[in-house]
Amino acid sequence: MVRKDPKFSRYISGIDAASNELVTPPEVFGPAYRYLRKNGINHFTYHVGEDFVHLLSGLRSIFEAVEFLDLRQGDRIGHGTASAIDAALWSRMVGDELYIKKGEWLDNLIFLHYFIMSRLKCLIYQDCWILLDLRSRNSAKRFTVKTIPQMNTQTHG
Repeated sequence: MVRKDPKFSRYISGIDAASNELVTPPEVFGPAYRYLRKNGINHFTYHVGEDFVHLLSGLRSIFEAVEFLDLRQGDRIGHGTASAIDAALWSRMVGDELYIKKGEWLDNLIFLHYFIMSRLKCLIYQDCWILLDLRSRNSAKRFTVKTIPQMNTQTHG
């Protein structure tokens, strides 16, 4: 489009897309974004992380937008509200019961597993572990894989 006919560059500076996130996930827009990038559009915005049933769903949608839409440096996420919400406050406000579709919950669990494992691989690759005592912000200890101490499984009072 822009690549084939440069006169379009006077009229098209980028692409901005939004949808009802609860029924149309980012990957639906993936083929269009890739086609447009391949054909000369270089600036993209996608609105995501605003409408979600569970906070993890909102965070996953933001991640999926970056991955599936091939967003790059200079592209933008519109709003991304889920990334700025305090998870503990959100949990207190939602309460003990939340209804979420099984497929969405499975997607969230797979995303969480992927996210955690990709970070662990990074730590293992560095041949270093950082162990945090969550009761104290100032107690972080660094160990190599060979020197990780035996973990005490008793609960601390």
